[in-house]
Amino acid sequence: DLERRLLPYWRDRLRPGGVFRATVPDGVAMLDGYAKGEIPFEDLRSVLYGGQEYEGDFHFTMFGAETLTELLARAGFTEVEV
Repeated sequence: DLERRLLPYWRDRLRPGGVFRATVPDGVAMLDGYAKGEIPFEDLRSVLYGGQEYEGDFHFTMFGAETLTELLARAGFTEVEV
């Protein structure tokens, strides 16, 4: 749904030169930090799965800079900066 529906929806609503901004956790950095002992397990779990405190407060996937850039490019976004 993200790649097929949601991102194209927002891309199509941008004016020429418009900017789409998204805030997502960097899953690669979180896993790396956890592996190095720099990030506690509770923080890792919260970021990767969401707080699950209310309906919709959960994550279906995670991104790293490379995977997010590729996803946005496939959805038709240009000049992607992560």
